[in-house]
Amino acid sequence: MSTNRLVSYARTLHRWAGGILAILLILISGTGTLLIWKNTYVSVVFPRSETSFERSIDTISKLVLSVEDTFGAEAIRRIEFGDHQLALSKLYLVDGRSAYVASDGRIVDEWVPNGRPEDWLLDLHHRLLTGQTGLIIVGTAGIATIVLIVAGLIAFWPTRRAWQNGLRLQSLAKAQVLRVHRNIGILLAAPILVIVLAGILLAFPQTARSALLWPHLNNDTYGEDFGDGVDNISGQAEAAWPRVIARAAAVFPDGEVTGLEWPVDSDLKRVLIRTKGEWSGSGASSVTVTSFDGYMDLRIDAKTLPAAERLYNFSGALHRSDVGGVLYNVIQSMIGLGLIYLAVLGLFSLVRSAVGPDRKH
Repeated sequence: MSTNRLVSYARTLHRWAGGILAILLILISGTGTLLIWKNTYVSVVFPRSETSFERSIDTISKLVLSVEDTFGAEAIRRIEFGDHQLALSKLYLVDGRSAYVASDGRIVDEWVPNGRPEDWLLDLHHRLLTGQTGLIIVGTAGIATIVLIVAGLIAFWPTRRAWQNGLRLQSLAKAQVLRVHRNIGILLAAPILVIVLAGILLAFPQTARSALLWPHLNNDTYGEDFGDGVDNISGQAEAAWPRVIARAAAVFPDGEVTGLEWPVDSDLKRVLIRTKGEWSGSGASSVTVTSFDGYMDLRIDAKTLPAAERLYNFSGALHRSDVGGVLYNVIQSMIGLGLIYLAVLGLFSLVRSAVGPDRKH
């Protein structure tokens, strides 16, 4: 195939695929941009004297015993502890309800699935409020967006020497709209590509994990070091949460406890740990202890995992804006708004071309 024909096909594909995807991209990018500031919103809605959550063993242990006393251990699935950005911890119950909990154990709010704006917004962003079907649509749209970006870069390449600066729309003339669309697209192509790729991994987690990790998961040596560093303590008393938390902190002296998982689908209690050097705010290290005899089963150090698995773990944190502070949130918001701007300009240009000849404004 000649270069000219390839460029022509790429332009046609980019134009029509962009027009088809535009509304969906605006919706997904818009909701995603709002979700970046979810913790800020919750902090404003539930102002408290505490500006952050102290992830100390004592504070966490008292909080866990308090929520178990309130709901019952058998009713709890998971808890994510607050941090320096949000003082409230989030509790997930077996029946689908969720709750925000203060550091003293007081229940600040409790709701059913999608019963709070930020949860509803997450479901809209991730599943279009339609469950597994919506998840497939969103993931497929992400794949189509990758194709859209590649087609756009191919279409741009022959005119790369004539690239002109200018991100502000000065008129609604078709040439001006396309110029600004092209300029923003070239500037944001790489970051959008990274964010969308990470989103695809979240949309198809099992498939993505199997594809990235199959050389390791089929290797007999995978997981051999998961027993390194575990303690030799056991006994029913050692299975109580305060002891489980203290033991997890002891075998990860450089880490902090970020969350807990109750033995709902297994006999294991799981402690989520963030160790120094991890970019993810929630961390990817963990300790599991059997709930019936207090035996420490696994100690997984995220820093020792295969590079592909570390990349997989990092991609989720990257997409969820869980890798660091306000500055990253601002940058990711600008990328999200830029994608919305691109979609609007592309859709406007396509509609103008369809309804009639261009007129100068």
